[in-house]
Amino acid sequence: MIHSKKVNNVTIISFNGMESLDAQNAFRIKGELKGLINEKVSKVILDLENINFIDSSGFGAIISALKTAKRAGGNLKICNASENTIELFRLMSLDSVFEFFDSEEKCQSSY
Repeated sequence: MIHSKKVNNVTIISFNGMESLDAQNAFRIKGELKGLINEKVSKVILDLENINFIDSSGFGAIISALKTAKRAGGNLKICNASENTIELFRLMSLDSVFEFFDSEEKCQSSY
């Protein structure tokens, strides 16, 4: 389940009860992320604390959300990703595309 909250003009999106972003849930997640970001939200944080695995469909959903945020003049940053999850971003050569922070607070202050 996707949960979102707004703190100081930054939308923080987390994934409660989900351990992976994969082909089974990526289409739904992509639609929900796009819907949240299309509401004139330009500063977005994805909190990946509970996510242990991301497949190509999950990465597609995250990249789509980044593109939507950038079109709105903003950005999408990632916090609380495990080392295993960050390694998946590295393997996909996406570690230079996204900014990673080890806490929600540090990520918020980067905006």
